Amino acid sequence: VIARRDVFVQSFDVQPGQLVEWDFQVSSGLADAALGESSVSFGLDAFWISDSGRDAPDFSKKLLERLRFDHPLATESVVPIKTYSVKRGKVKGSLRIQKAGVVWLRWSNAHSALRRKEIHYQIKLACPDMDEVVGLRASGSSRHGMPAGTAPWACCGP
Repeated sequence: VIARRDVFVQSFDVQPGQLVEWDFQVSSGLADAALGESSVSFGLDAFWISDSGRDAPDFSKKLLERLRFDHPLATESVVPIKTYSVKRGKVKGSLRIQKAGVVWLRWSNAHSALRRKEIHYQIKLACPDMDEVVGLRASGSSRHGMPAGTAPWACCGP
């Protein structure tokens, strides 16, 4: 559930070659008949810790270096923000990662002053050249997260 005037964010540390896949659907609400069809905005942003397509063997150290020095926090809008309504049905997308960094999947209900929105979502993070899924976030609420003890970059280390 995304509260009125709120944004729900899921983030992943990623390495080159990984595949991020997502799907989500906006649920209809009780007030849709009176206030119009429920909708949320969705986009994907990234902060790259490496300018090359190579793995970052010491991910945390590289991330801190980029944040500590005179590097402005330059994020890239990888999937531009777009509004999706109930009638759109299930929205699917994917991104093959080219550089090490952090990606943020954002669902926004900031445009709604009166009602919360419910989404059902699933995010998968797969390692390069493998069908192994190392992270799964699923089923609809900002209270769900990565299963305990699962590191999304675990399969892709040095």
